[in-house]
Amino acid sequence: MERIYTVCLVAGVTIPLLSLILGGIFDVFEGILDGIFSLVDVGIGMDVSIGICGIDFCILPFSLQCLSAGAVVFGGIGLIIYNGTNLILANVIAGGAGYVIAVLFQTLIHKLKKIENTTYAKEDLILFDAKVINSIVKGGYGSVSITTYDGITTKYPAKAMDKTAYIKQDTIVQIDHFENNIAYVRVKASEDSGKFL
Repeated sequence: MERIYTVCLVAGVTIPLLSLILGGIFDVFEGILDGIFSLVDVGIGMDVSIGICGIDFCILPFSLQCLSAGAVVFGGIGLIIYNGTNLILANVIAGGAGYVIAVLFQTLIHKLKKIENTTYAKEDLILFDAKVINSIVKGGYGSVSITTYDGITTKYPAKAMDKTAYIKQDTIVQIDHFENNIAYVRVKASEDSGKFL
């Protein structure tokens, strides 16, 4: 049994390394496994994830990385626990630990594939208030930070619409328009205290 644990441990380490080195060859296998996962996940209509505490755990780890991680854990824990007499206990513990790690990896990979980095057009950013992070000097420039509803923060150089205005740092401003990647701003009506003429 030690030989099986050693083979799983070595294969679990070697396959991702070869995948990293040889690249395209293993992408075919990864694509097949991803296709199987997608077929089971979507095509059949069978839900292969369990929601626990707001996290959807993927219970069928089909990706190459997940299977490799599970094999490494299975082999490593099997070698540590197995002493020649406790075959069933060693297999149950090593198999369970390998499965848990594979599920965690698959859940992480599935979650990362779902994340979309939302970018906003400058015209959309006009809808949001901005905060001055570097004071905007009279007739000069400063910078503003715009945070969207989904937490994406973008920084732009800024210039006051009123060329004689000085806008202090931390003042909330409204974006009027963008010109050459520069945000032209005006002090928001409730923030007039931050504007000096």
